[in-house]
Amino acid sequence: MRQALERRRAAKAAQHLPHADLADVLAPSAVPEAPVREKGRRERPEPIPSRRGVAKPFSGRAPRIPNLPAFRSSTGQVQGLYPWLYGKSLPPVGAYMGVDCLTGGAFSCHPVEWLHRGLTSNPNLLITGVPGSGKSATIKGLALRLLTYGVKTFVLGDIKNEYAKVARALGVEPVELGPGLPTRLNPLDSGPLGQHLPTDPIELRDRLAEIHRRRITLLSSLLEVRLDRKLDPTEEAALAYAIKDISGEHDGNSQLVDPTIPDVWAVLRDPHPVMVEELRADSVKELRERIRPAADALGNMVQGSLSGLFDGPTTVRLDFNAPIQTVNLERMKGRGDETVAMTLACASNWGQTAIDDPNGPVRLVIRDELWRAMRIPAMVRKLDADLRLSRSNGTIEVLSTHRLSDFEAVGAAGSEEVAIAKGLISSCDVRICLAQDTAPLAMTRDAIGLTDTECQHIASWTGQHKGRGIWKIGRSSSHVVQMMLTPIEQELTWTNERMSL
Repeated sequence: MRQALERRRAAKAAQHLPHADLADVLAPSAVPEAPVREKGRRERPEPIPSRRGVAKPFSGRAPRIPNLPAFRSSTGQVQGLYPWLYGKSLPPVGAYMGVDCLTGGAFSCHPVEWLHRGLTSNPNLLITGVPGSGKSATIKGLALRLLTYGVKTFVLGDIKNEYAKVARALGVEPVELGPGLPTRLNPLDSGPLGQHLPTDPIELRDRLAEIHRRRITLLSSLLEVRLDRKLDPTEEAALAYAIKDISGEHDGNSQLVDPTIPDVWAVLRDPHPVMVEELRADSVKELRERIRPAADALGNMVQGSLSGLFDGPTTVRLDFNAPIQTVNLERMKGRGDETVAMTLACASNWGQTAIDDPNGPVRLVIRDELWRAMRIPAMVRKLDADLRLSRSNGTIEVLSTHRLSDFEAVGAAGSEEVAIAKGLISSCDVRICLAQDTAPLAMTRDAIGLTDTECQHIASWTGQHKGRGIWKIGRSSSHVVQMMLTPIEQELTWTNERMSL
């Protein structure tokens, strides 16, 4: 009976809160002291459970570990079950560029090594992004870091004078070209191809044919811009004859002379009797009248847009052992898009010829402000040829543009030039897409092959994500990379000097 009463009192007390002062509840007067450990007594560590679990009731101990079944499937199916997993990073070869934002690992770049390992089919790069997204910083960082791997850099036309600081930091003085300067570049130079001509007749014929092809392609491109039409067969034949006549190829000379644009103009302006007979004209007067438009257009370039730039022999000697070479064309910015495009075409032809050494090192050829160069339709075809021959020429072609819609502005819709320009994207197996505007992002998605998730990444980047981009390596590998610059590189890649207060 007594035990029953005690149990009843305990049950009734459990239904009410304990009696305590409200002040002690809200603000305890003293902090409870920690329990004092007895001297000489050591606490027993918690036992480490075995693979089968803790040996006590209700602890999930398994007397036998079952063999789990293994299932195999393709990544196209498994990615639906595990959409939060990303592929492994690229092999750590080449120059460190930054951090892979999805895996947290280091991201390294070496287009030639990627080519050798079968990750890409060509070493060319295409980088696109709005102004201020970090295009030039990414390119300069890549050029500086690939120097340790023996890759030298050549900038074919620096319109904004962005690479002069980098060149001077490496101990190289840029080649400055512009009105009022004594520097001259001859875009018809034969370069290393014209030196030490082979003695084998077949090899000699092929070498001379390649040199002639480059010269005739450049002059035809310039004349087509001036005439706003293609050259007729007589004009092309006269141009080819003038080049061979000046170089001495007609006479079978063992050492050829590099013609200049004024030399070619002089032959077209006053054709001689042998040229008349070669072109099957009735008289000198008749031939002069038939080629007068081409001769006048070439004369206007010599005395006008190209005057003081490409109207004489080359006056500079390139140091091919230097880590970088750049042609500064900042003085040409105010001469109009057509003149700038022709200047870039001449500088590109001269530069590509100058570095065309079969025994030379791998070079990073940077083509900045690509939309300006593609104003000349023939320049688009030449650029396409350079990209296709990059592996045999030992070059890593880098194309930089603000948006991919620039490739559609090279000509009329559906024209051959537009089709070739769009094909330039597929000739670059490494494509870097930095921050983009919303409107051109749809074209970028179709041209590069971006997924919905990658488009969302790009659309979310702001000015504080400078240098962050999607790196598409080959046709299957994609990485979100944040470019990391050292303090010295940040100073060399800073392009907002004019905006400083």
